Amino acid sequence: MTPTDCLPDDLSAALLQRAASRPELGDGVYTLDSEDGRFRLHYTLEGADALRGVNDENGDGVADVAVEILSSLERARGVYQSWGWPDVVGDDGGGGTDAIDVYVHAIDGNGFAYPTTPNDARFASTCHISLNNDLTDGDGAILRSVAGHELHHCLQFGYTLDVHSWLYESAATWAQYRLEESEALTLALDALYIIRLLSPDDPVATTDGRFEYAGFFFWKYWTERRADGLGGPADDASAVSAWEDMRGGDGGWVLRMDAASEERFGQPFAATYAEWSAWNLFACARDDGQHYATSPRRGHGPRAGV
Repeated sequence: MTPTDCLPDDLSAALLQRAASRPELGDGVYTLDSEDGRFRLHYTLEGADALRGVNDENGDGVADVAVEILSSLERARGVYQSWGWPDVVGDDGGGGTDAIDVYVHAIDGNGFAYPTTPNDARFASTCHISLNNDLTDGDGAILRSVAGHELHHCLQFGYTLDVHSWLYESAATWAQYRLEESEALTLALDALYIIRLLSPDDPVATTDGRFEYAGFFFWKYWTERRADGLGGPADDASAVSAWEDMRGGDGGWVLRMDAASEERFGQPFAATYAEWSAWNLFACARDDGQHYATSPRRGHGPRAGV
């Protein structure tokens, strides 16, 4: 399983409808705050929106999966900071506090992230998150992965709400598959590699099917390509710098990525895209050891035989 489209179709419209986008979970709603105070979980044990997993192994009266969601968000927050992303920013109290609100309920997709007014004017936005309650009774790694994906959108929103959807989804997918591992996630990751590698002629911003998620592969290239044109350890801060370049300014995402590409590689985005396409010839079993990292997870490299 991988996330389905998890951004509102029109971010600008969503920004104007922040208050209206808060889900109503009906009666019997519980809230649970993370230990770091940055996240507040909203869930119910009743009706169509109820948690599917309600085990309480330690007998503290709280479903274990609720604690797991919050702890996974705390962990993702720390990992993203270690990669150079800014800390998460709270909202203006629309969910009752200035924490990032996370709602577990029945939705048509694995997860969604919605722009929300930040409590810090230096940020363009923050978010609140919806997670599918069906994920609460299954592979915990999938649930944690989806939560991490949506949290990455919150960080992206802090920079801009005005770039192409492939940038949001590809970057969040690139992040989520580095956070968690499981057999199901490995199969999903392999499928995304195949989508991208078997369609080299499709533009990077293609959004048909799952192409915008398969675009995570571009961020692998972006962070591993060294100044000498060969591959090396991932430079995570370079991805953050690209989002800095996409913060506001005139022109569309191509012009903003042009600026980011010139800053990182000294060449326009079109040349960087063409080079990435050439790099992809060395992926998987054809790898020559000078391009992509070989680790399927930490190095985000494809496995032999993909």
